[in-house]
Amino acid sequence: MRLALAGKLAEDHNAHIVSLAVRQTQVYPMGFVEVIPQHVINSISAQTEEAIDALCNSFRVAMAASGVNANSQLRDATGGPAQQISVHGRYNNLIFIGQPDPDLQSGLATELADDVILQAERLIFFISYTQRETKIGKPIMVAWNGSREAARAVADVMPLLKRAASTDILSTNPDGIGDELLNRAADRNIDMLVMGGYGHSRFREVALGGATRHILRHMTVPTFLSH
Repeated sequence: MRLALAGKLAEDHNAHIVSLAVRQTQVYPMGFVEVIPQHVINSISAQTEEAIDALCNSFRVAMAASGVNANSQLRDATGGPAQQISVHGRYNNLIFIGQPDPDLQSGLATELADDVILQAERLIFFISYTQRETKIGKPIMVAWNGSREAARAVADVMPLLKRAASTDILSTNPDGIGDELLNRAADRNIDMLVMGGYGHSRFREVALGGATRHILRHMTVPTFLSH
């Protein structure tokens, strides 16, 4: 469904869409290769390639169904996922990231979104793992706290705001209002949230801020985040 939503947005805005498959660099502990047979390491690599092939096929099918096959592209890279997503994302206007399912994915996967936010310097669209609809952006809510980040977010998503049926503006304090945002979105049947991210800092806990981290962990609607 997340691929279908991305395809629908690309179709609506006549946009080009790129899928990035990242082969994460494997770093084995000292002595691992000597202890574990080579065929086991080969099997791990083969499973990785199978997973990437399956994801690429899902992308092709979703783009064809959305009618943007001619405007879509597959790329692959090797390295750290957050670093590769950030580097490739800088050549695009928007980065899509799916929220990991906490029941299926590890804590490392949960931190991917955090890392991309801190590195990418691009507008990021987070899609909840519970998302079931492809038609979004009619009732939109903007979380406004008067910050530079919030102003940047509004400017970045102005094309979507112009097409929205309605836009609610929730004036908030900078931090500690994550539940308030989600509750208000649910009360008003909001299907897209727009908010600023964080101030620059090398410390993750300070950089992301309480509200940003809460939304990334508990989002119930697609969320545009800018900084």
